[in-house]
Amino acid sequence: MIYVNDKKLCFTPAGRKAPRLVREAEFAHVCPKCGMVIHAMAVSTPGDDVPPELREKGGHALLIDLKLCGEANLEHRYIPEYDSSFIDLGDGQRAQYFVEAYHMRQFAMRSIGRCKYLRGVDCFSRTNAQQALRLMGILKLFYGAERPAWEKFQQRLDSNPMVADVVLGKLMLSCGVAVDAAGKTPPVVLISKQDWSQVEFNLIVQAAIDLPAEGTANVEV
Repeated sequence: MIYVNDKKLCFTPAGRKAPRLVREAEFAHVCPKCGMVIHAMAVSTPGDDVPPELREKGGHALLIDLKLCGEANLEHRYIPEYDSSFIDLGDGQRAQYFVEAYHMRQFAMRSIGRCKYLRGVDCFSRTNAQQALRLMGILKLFYGAERPAWEKFQQRLDSNPMVADVVLGKLMLSCGVAVDAAGKTPPVVLISKQDWSQVEFNLIVQAAIDLPAEGTANVEV
C-alpha cells in the first residue's frame, strides 16, 4: 500500500510488511474519512532507483507502478486507481505526481463502498475569492444554478472582498479537510454531495448576492 510515515511516502507492494520504497513527499494529503492517500508527489533524487518488478511498464527507471503498490492484493480488497504524471524538477531530481481517481472505504479486508468524498479541490489559490469560487463551482456541478443568480454571485466576489470570507465560512461547515501529512502545503478541502442539498447551496449563493458591492477584488479561475 501507499502511506505516509515521518513525512515520507512509503510504497509497500502486496505480500510485504516493510516498505520496498521510501520517497520524499513533496505533499501528501490523506482523506480523513477513509485514510487513503488522495494525492501526493514522490520526489526521487540522483542515484535512486526502482526495482524492475515495481517499475511502471515501459516507463522511466524511477517511475513507480502505483497500482502494484496501491493496496494489498487480497480478495475483496480494493486497489486504488491512481492517475499519474512524471515531472523533471531539474538538478537530476524527478517527481511522480499522482492523484486517486476515486477511493473506497475499507472495513477489515472488505471494501464497503466508495468514500463519500468523491470530489476534492487543491486549495492552493492565491486569494480567498479564488478558493470560494472554485469550491462553489463544484457544488454548482452537483446542483446547477440559475444563470442570473450565478453571475450576480461572481460579481459580488469581484466587488466585495468580504463576500469570500462569508462564503468560505458557510462552506466549511459541511466540508471535509485533508491535512497535508508532509506538513508543507495547506489542507485540501473535500466536498461530498451527500452533505449538501440544493436549498443549502442556494442559500449561500443568495447570502453572497445580498451583501453590498464595495471595493474591488480580482478573481481568477
